[in-house]
Amino acid sequence: MYRYIGSIDDLAQVPDEELAQCMAALRKAIETARTQHLQDIRDGRVPKNARFHFEAYHWLPRQSRIAHPHPEMQIDDMPFRPAVRDALHDLGIYRVVDLTLIRAEELFEHPCLAPESIVLLSEMLRAAGLDFLDGARSSPPSHSGLEPANEDAGTNGQSTGRPAARAPKAG
Repeated sequence: MYRYIGSIDDLAQVPDEELAQCMAALRKAIETARTQHLQDIRDGRVPKNARFHFEAYHWLPRQSRIAHPHPEMQIDDMPFRPAVRDALHDLGIYRVVDLTLIRAEELFEHPCLAPESIVLLSEMLRAAGLDFLDGARSSPPSHSGLEPANEDAGTNGQSTGRPAARAPKAG
């Protein structure tokens, strides 16, 4: 369920355990809106002296993101970043049920999929009553040498311990 954040009072209603996540998402939304506003000024879509305006934010708490997935749900309808959706599409995954045709290890090998995204995919599958081809795993295989992404380390969610991109599978 989305939370409407249109005032300080709305923000004050967010439960303590969700507040840090909500604030981080709100900050990203404001940064994205500012960037778009500046681009609109550069492209002449709004006057040069137009004031930046950010009225409200609809936030989806993490636990609500996968509350009711079903096997035929489109990946595009899930709350993943575009890079994650593109990576899944590269692997031929367009619906939740498509994840049952791939091993979790293959996801960990993809350079654009952070372990946190794969954990969310695993939770989504379980909520839909499904599993990866090899059984759900929520952490990288220990023999792979992969390191979990540390988003606080300034890497923008990209781990330097990941293998290089693989060539797409034929056929």
